Amino acid sequence: MENNSYIEKGFQEKNIHIYDLKTDSIPSFENLDVLHIWGGNTFHYLQSIREAQLVPRIREFIERDGVYVGSSAGSQLMCPDIDENFTSDVNDIGLEDVSGFCYVDFYLVVHWDTRGDDLHTGFINHSWKTGKNVITLTDNQAVLVQNNGFKIISP
Repeated sequence: MENNSYIEKGFQEKNIHIYDLKTDSIPSFENLDVLHIWGGNTFHYLQSIREAQLVPRIREFIERDGVYVGSSAGSQLMCPDIDENFTSDVNDIGLEDVSGFCYVDFYLVVHWDTRGDDLHTGFINHSWKTGKNVITLTDNQAVLVQNNGFKIISP
């Protein structure tokens, strides 16, 4: 969702701040109500978040009942880890610690509706082989996590 999409949803432009993890100094999350983490290469994103020392700040934000919105890779960061077998991203940076934020006990496969049958089969086989719980999401779905439960929502 771009800046204009937020404005169309009724947010005031003065309340929307978009930062680049690589170049911007990220201010305090203390006065935020919603934190939206975008998509991209999940491995690069996790490394950038760690390098910016945002993990404890994100945890504090969530623990004070801030609303975390993750798009694509941003949602996969909430999983136990960013299992390369559930993403089409490549760990081309050699990230060794792929542990996620562990806020959910399942794995997300995003963009299910745009993935080919070969990837579907690979994701399903890996899930069966490892016993990992997997939720697949199309580009028109999201997972709402509240009070130790979750539900899949669609427009």
